[in-house]
Amino acid sequence: SARRFDYGPTSLWGAFSRANLVSPGARVTAKPLPEVQTMLGYRAFWLAEERDAWAAARVADSLGQSGDFIGNEFEFSVSWTVLPKNLALEFGGVFLLNGDFPGKAPNATGAGAGDSSYLYTQVSLAF
Repeated sequence: SARRFDYGPTSLWGAFSRANLVSPGARVTAKPLPEVQTMLGYRAFWLAEERDAWAAARVADSLGQSGDFIGNEFEFSVSWTVLPKNLALEFGGVFLLNGDFPGKAPNATGAGAGDSSYLYTQVSLAF
C-alpha cells in the first residue's frame, strides 16, 4: 500500500508536517473480501497557537489575527490483491476542505483560493 503516516498519503501530497499542529482524527479499515481492503479517514487541523505557522504550506500570521483552523481532511483507499504475492492494485485520495486560516493569513497567496484534492493509483508487482 502507499506510504502514509498520520497526516495522509505521502509523495506529492505534503499539506502537513509534524509541526505546530493540533490534529485529532480517526481511521477505519475494513476487509469486505479476502483480497480487498478499504480505509476511510478523517482529521481536523488547527494551529497549535494562533501565531504559529502552517509549516508545510509556509503560511503564517505573526499577529495571530487570522484564526487557527486550517481545515478538515478526508482520506480513502481501496486495495485489491489481484494475485497473492505477485500483483496488487490500490486507488486512493485525500480531500482538504479549507478552514478560515488559509484564506485569512496575510501571506496565504493561493492557499486560500479553494479546497485541495489529491488522487493516486498504485500498482505493486513482485516476481
